[in-house]
Amino acid sequence: MDKLIRYYNIHNLVNILVYDVNVELVSELDFKYEYFSCEKENASLLEINSHKIKIFPYDSLSIKGGSCISHKTVYSVGKFAVEKDKEIGIYIIGNEYHIYTNGLNIIDIIVQLVLIKNNHSFMHAACYKKNNKGYAITGLGGIGKTQIIMKSLQEPNVSILGDDLVIVSKEGVIKSFPKPFMLKRQHKEVAGSRLRFFEFRRKTLSVYSGVFYFMKDNIPFSGLIKKLLFADNALLRFIKLRLLPKDAELVAMSPVNININIEDISKHNNIILVDRIDASSSTIELNINKNEAVNRLVGIINAEFHTTIWVLLFLSKFNLVNLEYFNNNSYEVYRGFLEKNKFSHIESGILIDPTSYCEMIVNKLEID
Repeated sequence: MDKLIRYYNIHNLVNILVYDVNVELVSELDFKYEYFSCEKENASLLEINSHKIKIFPYDSLSIKGGSCISHKTVYSVGKFAVEKDKEIGIYIIGNEYHIYTNGLNIIDIIVQLVLIKNNHSFMHAACYKKNNKGYAITGLGGIGKTQIIMKSLQEPNVSILGDDLVIVSKEGVIKSFPKPFMLKRQHKEVAGSRLRFFEFRRKTLSVYSGVFYFMKDNIPFSGLIKKLLFADNALLRFIKLRLLPKDAELVAMSPVNININIEDISKHNNIILVDRIDASSSTIELNINKNEAVNRLVGIINAEFHTTIWVLLFLSKFNLVNLEYFNNNSYEVYRGFLEKNKFSHIESGILIDPTSYCEMIVNKLEID
């Protein structure tokens, strides 16, 4: 019997239970869901009809009734996953989704599927809370979400709900989803003293990366290091996970570790949809009707899941998911959310310097 090694409870909407999967996947899940980590013993207290995502090693897949798709059942029908050695199985029993995997991570899109069933959805946005009001910036990647959060944190009595993803409800509420910040050099310009250790960590990673790759290419141990890079067994995957250098220009920092307050929910919110445009240093506010805004927000979150949205298509193909219901309810969640909050849309040129851009966005957000 597989051993339970992780349990995450996401706002009592989704419960993720992880059983004996490989260390790389556990590390990925911890990175994104650690804030929601619970004592494993509490998993036994879950109600029978609660929504659960259970994650198992692929080798333990045994089809005994219910509805299932996997490499074993559909690979001859069509390409089920990106690679044959990244095997995946999805087994649906009532409100439970059993994911069997040897490393392929499709958990986020299954979480989104469960959220939609519960009249919630992920939103690709950064959100902070100040004076009992929430302020969120949403849009495609590169609009400066983390910079806005860092700028807002220079003010007193500010807490965050997330800098990349948050959860929104049909009732108009924003709920937290605080992943670690992925910080770049430009974030230091607007973060002030909160990131006093950022430059030290970045330089340390840079030196470590340089030494590692010099050894790989220039000393007698280079052959062993190259074997480590390309080998694929459980022990060496564990070693690689701990030893391989990370990108020195991108430093992960947990909000908890830099003493940032995290707020779980916000009920009264201002939201700005931002589009960045080329070769311009101007900002203009655009008129957008509610249907257009809903279409944009659904498109943005679907784009965020572009690498795993194929899972929904396969589940639909084998009648395990009603794709029409999923799409319709996605629109209904965002429509209900926007009806209960203030929403605006701006275009801003990429030639505006980061500090001025952040000040401008924060000022527009906080205008009542």
